[in-house]
Amino acid sequence: MKWRNKNKDRFINRAPDVQVDHLRQLNRHGKLSVFVGAGISQGCGLPGWDQLIDRVASRIPKGSLRFDLGAIEKLDNVTRTRIIRELLGKRFIYEVGQSLYETTHFLSHAVRAVASLGADRICTYNFDDILEEALAFEGVGFDSVTPGEPINNNFGGVNVYHVHGLLPSGASLEACKEIAIVFDETDFNLLYSDPYSWANLTQLSMLMSSSCLFVGCSMRDPNLRRLLDTCRRLKLTHKHFAIVQSPVQGKIGPDRLKARQQRTALKLELSSLNVEPIWIGEWSDLSQVLKSIRNKQNLVRQKDVGASPVNGGSAAP
Repeated sequence: MKWRNKNKDRFINRAPDVQVDHLRQLNRHGKLSVFVGAGISQGCGLPGWDQLIDRVASRIPKGSLRFDLGAIEKLDNVTRTRIIRELLGKRFIYEVGQSLYETTHFLSHAVRAVASLGADRICTYNFDDILEEALAFEGVGFDSVTPGEPINNNFGGVNVYHVHGLLPSGASLEACKEIAIVFDETDFNLLYSDPYSWANLTQLSMLMSSSCLFVGCSMRDPNLRRLLDTCRRLKLTHKHFAIVQSPVQGKIGPDRLKARQQRTALKLELSSLNVEPIWIGEWSDLSQVLKSIRNKQNLVRQKDVGASPVNGGSAAP
């Protein structure tokens, strides 16, 4: 039996250029999948979680209230979203959409870099359609799939899996009544309680069959961590990677030493999930990392498919 010190492996620091070269090779051979989180959407000007909840709350008709909205301002977001959902009823999803796209957004360098990466599979936890907008802008053929819809693994473009649902911009009130998104505690509870759900099996399939790169993800989502732990117990040999802003950035003196220790601790924590961090300084460095690992040859094939429209469901090839 071959023996090695697994604890020692957790503290091996691969140089950034070595990590990037490894990811480039994985992507070139079709062995890299991408997970996209809220950081990508916020980088395009869409609201963060706190701001989105505030916007949705402001849309509650004042005449329907039995109390002043100020009474729930200091409550935690889990409690607030439950109350807001109860007050809005069937208009809840529609008002979330109106709040999400309330202000003008733009295509950041980072989301365009994700769209032109050349990876065939992208899992997004965002229910906005900013990724589809970027793919269309880059001329990349894509198929957007939401929970319960059939997946075409032979599609020549990019399969985009919206595991938390898709709420496209401009969706009408009637259309929103048929749309399901993972937004509040009740939705997450349903997701956690069904290990064989479409969303969970789709993520597990990606995690088990390829190395995955997490972009704009906090890595704090309990369901994701549960799935990563499941894969770790299977003793899969391939690693996953997460682009993470280094806590050392901008620190000097004693604070820098503490930040370096914190970075070591965070690396150990991510390693327990079989995830290797790729440290960056500023978030503006993110797009450069993605450009460095682009699979240009595969991107040409994806562009030959032609961009598909976003219609609130799967854009059939």
